[in-house]
Amino acid sequence: MGSALEKLPVHVWEPGSAREIGLALAEEYPVLRKYLGEILFSSIMRELVSSRRHDHSSARWYSEHLPTYLKSYKPLLLRPEIQEMAQLEAATYAADAAPNVQSLKASDIALLDAKTLVNLPLRIHPSAIRLTFRQNTTSLWSAMKCGEQPPKPHRLASPQNVVVWRQSNAPRFRILGDEEARVFDCIAKTACFAELCNISRDDDNSDPVENRVQAFLSAWVDAELVILPVSTDVFFKN
Repeated sequence: MGSALEKLPVHVWEPGSAREIGLALAEEYPVLRKYLGEILFSSIMRELVSSRRHDHSSARWYSEHLPTYLKSYKPLLLRPEIQEMAQLEAATYAADAAPNVQSLKASDIALLDAKTLVNLPLRIHPSAIRLTFRQNTTSLWSAMKCGEQPPKPHRLASPQNVVVWRQSNAPRFRILGDEEARVFDCIAKTACFAELCNISRDDDNSDPVENRVQAFLSAWVDAELVILPVSTDVFFKN
């Protein structure tokens, strides 16, 4: 079934490229389009393109700026989950289009001695995008992706830390706990195991910090989320 955008008269999309931009946005935001419904989604896309049509003609620009536009879109100010869903969908598209970089494998780590491993610089894969949601957006998104009835949108008791990335050539997301998010944000700027342990010490947690950080890293390595900066190739040379 074609998008409602395709059924609109061409004159509604003046100038000529505006209709094509609207169709491109419909292709890049299928989950948001389904959640909003064809009529509302089409109306929002028309208003977005019309508001900036003299400044921009690139569908890519409109796609990247849709989440920001929705944040201040007055008719939906009481529906904050919609802006967050746009953020999540834009992030999945960006993760899918990110550069191909070889992720660190567990077999690579097995080649290193303990001293080298503790001081080995690590970095998060370039496809990874960190988001923070205040609505039950991930539950809404998951339901829509599975073709299920979405739950009622509501504000969460505390912000939810999310990372979107590409694994095995497919974008996906993961919810991070507060401590895991702090460690993740540190390694995103490049850090070694010892540094990650220093920023993750919690006197209220009886589990040794080294064990907790190692568990985070193991999960991220399995998820193809960790890479080595280019300069550390020397670690794996014979």
